Amino acid sequence: YIFAFETLSFNEKVHTIEGVKAILAGSFMDKDTISFLNVEGGTEVLNKSYAQVIYEAGKINNISPYHLAARIRQEQGNGGSSLISGNYTYTDTETGVSTTYLGYYNYFNVAASGTSSPEIIKRGLEKAKSSGWTNPEYSIHGGAAFLKGGYIGNYQDTLYLQKYSVDSSSGSLYGHQYQQNISAPYTESLDVYDAYESLGILNNSFNFIVPIYENMPTTASIKP
Repeated sequence: YIFAFETLSFNEKVHTIEGVKAILAGSFMDKDTISFLNVEGGTEVLNKSYAQVIYEAGKINNISPYHLAARIRQEQGNGGSSLISGNYTYTDTETGVSTTYLGYYNYFNVAASGTSSPEIIKRGLEKAKSSGWTNPEYSIHGGAAFLKGGYIGNYQDTLYLQKYSVDSSSGSLYGHQYQQNISAPYTESLDVYDAYESLGILNNSFNFIVPIYENMPTTASIKP
């Protein structure tokens, strides 16, 4: 779980496409090409693997592609979310008016919030539409840029700090969490660890940012 504290900047000595593939192994992104629906409803194929797209997004935005891969797995699970299906119809319960979102993708669930699942999906797809995320590659690159600008480039450069903003340098002490999921640093760090182990690089050098707290109990709390 120490990798919840690993810095999330791109490191060409550590990060490889093979490492990204290791994180994506067995997931819906474990494939050599990417099929998707365009805004007209037709099927297109991107002749790149998810691993390649994620690696490129990490390198361009100076973010660990392993972090990006683990974050998408965390956000999208088995890949069945309407936020990445490319075809979703939202019906307003008050007016009965339906709106179809065709060919828009939000792999990082950016701005996907609300009090109901339809509202959450609608807001996420509105963000994708306004951002021009009309295929998986645009969405992944756009989400990576969002992470860089709002978090990794703003003193929240670890999985831990994205959940627990305890550095006042970010200007939002105790707030500005990336997601509500309290176990995210825990589960995402395991994905990264597994990738490092499979690549045989756990003995490499890594950079960590570990907060040191004052006035703590003499013994650790029991793990819930």
